[in-house]
Amino acid sequence: MSGWNTIQTIRKLEQRADLLGMKFTAYRHDDRWVENIALVPKDRDALPIYSRDAEMFVGSLEHADRFMQGVLWAREYDRMAVDR
Repeated sequence: MSGWNTIQTIRKLEQRADLLGMKFTAYRHDDRWVENIALVPKDRDALPIYSRDAEMFVGSLEHADRFMQGVLWAREYDRMAVDR
C-alpha cells in the first residue's frame, strides 16, 4: 500500500511528464523482480520526432524525476541560447 506522500509524488511527476509531452506507462520488458516504469510520448503531436511507443526513459520513479529535471534544464538552456 502506498502512503499519501508517494501518491503526491507520483501526481507531481505525472504533471511534469505531461508538461514535457510524455506520459508514464509500464515497461514492456519488465520481469517480476524489478519494477520499472517507462516514459513515452503522450500523443503523436507532443513529440512528433518519436514514435508513440518509443520508450524515452526506463527506470524507477526517482530516476524518472532526475531524467525529467535534465530535460527541463536542457530546454531552458536551448531557450537561452536562442534568445541571445
